[in-house]
Amino acid sequence: MVQRTKVIMMRIGDIGDSIIREAKDKAKHIISEAKDESERRIKQAKKELNRKRMQEIDEYESELNKMINEMVSSAELKAKKGLQTEKEKVANSIMDKAFSKLKSLRRSKSKYSKVIANLYKKGVRELGGDTFEIICNKDDAKVVKSVAGKKDSVKIDNSIAGGIIIKRKDINVLIDLTFSTLLKDKEDAAKIYIYRKLFK
Repeated sequence: MVQRTKVIMMRIGDIGDSIIREAKDKAKHIISEAKDESERRIKQAKKELNRKRMQEIDEYESELNKMINEMVSSAELKAKKGLQTEKEKVANSIMDKAFSKLKSLRRSKSKYSKVIANLYKKGVRELGGDTFEIICNKDDAKVVKSVAGKKDSVKIDNSIAGGIIIKRKDINVLIDLTFSTLLKDKEDAAKIYIYRKLFK
């Protein structure tokens, strides 16, 4: 499970790297446009003032440089704000994609059976006991029955998007190993990882 989490985190990192590059490119593009616009204005101003005295040109150029600096600073600030917003969107998008990838494991029956089997073993090990009720989505019932113990029963709950909930029959104790819960448990660590990648 730890190895699978590492693989998922590596995939999240790859997706995050791609989206980060896009966000940084956007920021560079905004700054580049501001600089180009400023340079265009300087050239235009020089042409218009070519007939005037050198002193007036120098004063105007100084004023334009001040304006350029303000525009560039403003563009950089907007780019940083935009980048922060993009980073938030990226982090949320990566988490959504990770959840979708987990759900898409269903397409490969062998991989999904291994995941369910590992979740079942983990739950049984943590709960102890020998008779369990396994709660899962209707689409997963067949896979769950194939990995469950002979004394176990399977209950359908279609609100589960993937994974299982295991409940001991003799006492009212359960462990939630659904994909949404597993991902939520790792969300803070995943976001820290994503932000480290984004702020590199």
